[in-house]
Amino acid sequence: MSAAQPVLWLEPELGAVSGGLRYNQQLRQALAGAGVPVETLRLPVPSFAEGAGAEQLAQARQQLRPQLVVIDGLIGSAHPELFAEDSALPGRTVLLVHLSAAAALAAEGRGDPEAVSREKWAVLEADHVLTVSRWSAAELRRRYRRQDIRVAVPGVKVPQPAPVPDSRSQVPQLVSVGALNPLKNHALLSRALQPLLDLDWQLVLAGPGADEPFGQQLLLELDQRLPGRLAYRGVLESEQLGELWAGAQLLLLPSLVETYGMVVTEACAHGVPAFVSAGTGAEEAAGQAGVPLDPQSPGIWSDRLRRFLVSGEDRAQLREAALRRRRSLPTWDEAAQVLAGLG
Repeated sequence: MSAAQPVLWLEPELGAVSGGLRYNQQLRQALAGAGVPVETLRLPVPSFAEGAGAEQLAQARQQLRPQLVVIDGLIGSAHPELFAEDSALPGRTVLLVHLSAAAALAAEGRGDPEAVSREKWAVLEADHVLTVSRWSAAELRRRYRRQDIRVAVPGVKVPQPAPVPDSRSQVPQLVSVGALNPLKNHALLSRALQPLLDLDWQLVLAGPGADEPFGQQLLLELDQRLPGRLAYRGVLESEQLGELWAGAQLLLLPSLVETYGMVVTEACAHGVPAFVSAGTGAEEAAGQAGVPLDPQSPGIWSDRLRRFLVSGEDRAQLREAALRRRRSLPTWDEAAQVLAGLG
């Protein structure tokens, strides 16, 4: 892609923090740093059902005349008509899939043939399909039989020098960072940790969703099952996240589905290992610094957590694995090169 050729980036206006929007922002910054101009168009998802969103996108394409048009999957997978061939509109389309709608529905045990059909149409019609992990690419190839799926793995900023564990905290900090929603499967943590109340530990949660009914009920359940052990920190900025990692011994990510899990590599960048859901993209993110566990089996998590909490040797081995993973983490510049190569 020529540095003078702009990229038009369409993403949803969500009004809240999300992993997908964080990915978009970081990748745009890396592109800009490489001399690729990027224009961002943020629109509410409902505007596309009304037709206004598609009109605004068409106008932006005519005005900007981009080489690439990146369409976030939250919009594109639900509105495949955006990828219909129209020679009058400049720019080759890129469907950016953060989480396949079909994979999310399957994880929730829900069926929605129309949503899956729309996603299939979008995947097959887009000029390019880009996703964030090898796991996700394999899912899309398997479901929709399109083979030329490209992968731009999320980068991570690695702090220097290597972090030193915060010795001020004598109580092990078990950290879970993510939105309070059903797919993140925080409820497993209450069942896995309840048998471990005889040990010292604290569960620290961070992420959006506490103002929603589901999040409120979840925090109430966790507090009732784990009395005196829960700390909810809300949505944290970068500096606050650094402080969180400095005191953490372990990341817990029991998601029912996880395309990659940027929080996993962020933890590894700070020398913090992770327990992650087996069979998800989080295994790819963690590498040897992760322990994959069945997200449907609280007992397995409980047994493995007990071993971690009582064995100093186990904790030391996992931390060393996280520090090794830290030395080979991907960068945002590498992700930007993948996207730029589509032009």
